[in-house]
Formats: sequence, structure tokens, C-alpha cells
Amino acid sequence: SLYSWRNSGCLPHVCCMSAPPKELQQKKQFKHIMLQEMERIEIRLAEECKQVFTELQTDLADLNSDFSPATIPYHSFDEYALKVLFPAQDDYPVLHDPADLSTYEDSLAVFEKLIKQE
Repeated sequence: SLYSWRNSGCLPHVCCMSAPPKELQQKKQFKHIMLQEMERIEIRLAEECKQVFTELQTDLADLNSDFSPATIPYHSFDEYALKVLFPAQDDYPVLHDPADLSTYEDSLAVFEKLIKQE
């Protein structure tokens, strides 16, 4: 029984179940190597991010230079609206001086003609 072992002074000695020093050293070395590898990976990733960011900035600058105000075609709203609403027509009676149209009915007739064309 356990009690008799204790009283007799023959208590079994339980050794610590610790790893031998060689295994501890190997674990420490492995941990150190893994930390160094992670640092290398982080440095490589940071360099790649910087390179990609620089390329994007360069591409953005190229795009901005491609779309400078001098190269963007600009039309007044009236001209744009007429080209969208009546693309096949070159002469727009709506833009002529109202004095050219003698009466209100003539204006409506021209408008009706325009609507029927499109």
C-alpha cells in the first residue's frame, strides 16, 4: 500500500519528465530559425508591397497625363443633348432664331417633324 511505502522511507522517486538539454537546445534553435525565417518573409513582403505601390503610383500618373483637360473633348450641354437626342441630324431648327418661325403652329409643326424623324 502507499501508506506503507511512505512510512518505510522507500518512497519511489519520480523524476521530472523534462526534456534532456539537447532536445531543449534543438527546440530553441528551431524556434530561432523560424523567427528568422518569418522576419525574412516579412521583409520580402514589405519590399514587394513598396514595389507594387510604386508601380501603381506610376500607372496612376500615366493615366492622369493621358486624361489631361486638353485631350478630353468637351461640348456644351445644348450641343451634347442635341447630338444624343437627334444623332442623325446635322441642322437643328431648334437652334435657329425664333423670328425665322412665323407662328406658334409652324414651331409645333417643326417639332412634330423632328419627333417623327426619330
